[in-house]
Amino acid sequence: MIPGLAPAQITTDGTPEMAALQLSVNGLLTVVGVAVGYHALRGYNRNGDRSVLVFGAGIFVLTTVRASLFVAAITAETLFELLSFLLGGIGLTLPLELVFIALTQTVDVIGLLAVFYALVE
Repeated sequence: MIPGLAPAQITTDGTPEMAALQLSVNGLLTVVGVAVGYHALRGYNRNGDRSVLVFGAGIFVLTTVRASLFVAAITAETLFELLSFLLGGIGLTLPLELVFIALTQTVDVIGLLAVFYALVE
């Protein structure tokens, strides 16, 4: 461990219990998203209606991809802290929170656009 660099923890109130709860909820969200995506794919194969497939893909993005981003954030935070520590020596920092906020909002917009497209098609 690098001196002065604390271990990474992404939590809402700073407790490991809350982090475990968040991981559990995101795991459940991933399972539900995969199930909805699978049934949308079955519906598409059964009816040939492309809007069902796009709707399922949108729900999949809104649930599974977004939950996966949270898990990736936990893994990547340590890397970002290391890079920020190294770049901080030359006066540069990486805004980890802004990167993941922008990424999750982009995923939300893509998923919602897919759902919207499916509903109006």
